Amino acid sequence: MPCAMARVRGTDVVWLLFLTALAALGLTQPEHSPWEWLALLALGALQIAEGNLRWTERPTQAVWAIVAKLVLCYLLVWATGGIESSYYLIFLLPIVSAASMFSLNGTMIVCAVSYT
Repeated sequence: MPCAMARVRGTDVVWLLFLTALAALGLTQPEHSPWEWLALLALGALQIAEGNLRWTERPTQAVWAIVAKLVLCYLLVWATGGIESSYYLIFLLPIVSAASMFSLNGTMIVCAVSYT
């Protein structure tokens, strides 16, 4: 049986560091919502599970994974003050994921949805 650490990819570590840095940035805010922590944990879990469970082998699965990330990103930004949220960089997660899975057109669509 392979070790659990053998399945952790280098990119997973980078994303977890990114999410940890955003969580640390969020700690500077005076108030915290349970939705904030739930969305951050769900984003981290989705990002790790996406690579390890091969959810994105089919195009439709990849689209649903990106949609789920976008929903969680909007939930996080909404829960932390909307336009004044310090978590606006979280939208890099679905954009970079889309860039690695889709063509330029698909990536531009995700960028446009992230921008609105």
